[in-house]
Amino acid sequence: MTGFDETYLGTQATCQALLQRILQSPDALWLDDSRGLGTSWLMAGARHQVSSSTTLASELAALELAPHELMAGFLGYPAPPDPSHGPDLPDHGIGIYSWHLRIHQDDVYFVGDAASASWQALQSPRDLPLQPFKLLSAFSSSWNINDYARAFTRIQSYLQAGDCYQINLCQHYAATYSGDPLLAYLHLREVSPVPYGAFMRVGTSCLLSLSPERFLSIQGRSMLSSPIKGTTPVFADPGANATSRQSLADSAKNRAENLMIVDLLRHDLGRYAHVGSVKVDPLFAIQSFAQVHHMVSDIHAELSPAYSYLDALLGCFPGGSITGAPKHRAMQIIAALEPIPRSAYCGSIFCLGKDFLESSIAIRTLVADAQGTLHAWAGGGITADSTLEDEYEECNHKIGALLRALEQSFSSSSEPL
Repeated sequence: MTGFDETYLGTQATCQALLQRILQSPDALWLDDSRGLGTSWLMAGARHQVSSSTTLASELAALELAPHELMAGFLGYPAPPDPSHGPDLPDHGIGIYSWHLRIHQDDVYFVGDAASASWQALQSPRDLPLQPFKLLSAFSSSWNINDYARAFTRIQSYLQAGDCYQINLCQHYAATYSGDPLLAYLHLREVSPVPYGAFMRVGTSCLLSLSPERFLSIQGRSMLSSPIKGTTPVFADPGANATSRQSLADSAKNRAENLMIVDLLRHDLGRYAHVGSVKVDPLFAIQSFAQVHHMVSDIHAELSPAYSYLDALLGCFPGGSITGAPKHRAMQIIAALEPIPRSAYCGSIFCLGKDFLESSIAIRTLVADAQGTLHAWAGGGITADSTLEDEYEECNHKIGALLRALEQSFSSSSEPL
């Protein structure tokens, strides 16, 4: 059959062998609601790829999508002028896919061109066992507390001088590994179920994203951005956990930080929105995940007929929740202070169809590079009211559980799960 096809394939259990073959493909991309509540997409065999381009916006705008096709991939956080010591990863990794699997809860559907050569090549069963994943070293931070303190102090100087009123500062962590990072992702998605998970093979590197944060969603002409700003830990004890959640809801500091980013994103979306359509509802909602509680606000707007989905995505990128405000000056300060480029971390992983766009802020995102290094990052927004100890500890709340889960399950002295 040629052209568009949509077929029910079965449950995830009955399609397990096919799903694994796709995930082992060289350019596999899995946009994964690991909570099992929404829609996930799995694809491979892109008919066209864009990895790095100085004219990304015009190149993507010139690409035509058939009604069933998807444009999907990642946008890397803008690198400093002379990046060094970061993952060996292109600036972007974007493909046009002639077919995909749509996974809704437990049901798997094929959508696209069933005659596509890349789809046909996956129909023959083959035994390709995954190479066991192992961590060969524990994770270590590029900064100790004194390094972080020096950067924190410089940020406070910028804030007092009026350069910015919030700056997002990130720490970098690294460990060495061997084997297929897909096994690490499969474990992490069980440890930390999120709405915007993703696994992506980019050449000989891999992205493992456990993001809870929506960057920009567009359905029809309705836009929605949901920045996260404000975090407290989840506790096993119900009383301590309720206190942690309520302390976040009551925190004037976190409300102020969240409002700063809401205002930034209202401005960003407003440049592409129908006049008068930008609204915030709810403001300062609390959402709970496996390891942390987050303060989240929703900004709604109607996309102007003068702009495309890509115009809004690229024009609002990178998300304000991971830069600070004002955005441009905050990014300059970040580039001067952070020794390791963020790479895909704090970029966006997205999926674009004819009538929808879904995209995440790529936080809780690891990069497994071809040299055998597994990179991770964590950060937070620093304001004049921030304290060094609290900000340093918040980084550990955000990423610590994921790094510990990998060390406990995949250390060289343990058998991988």
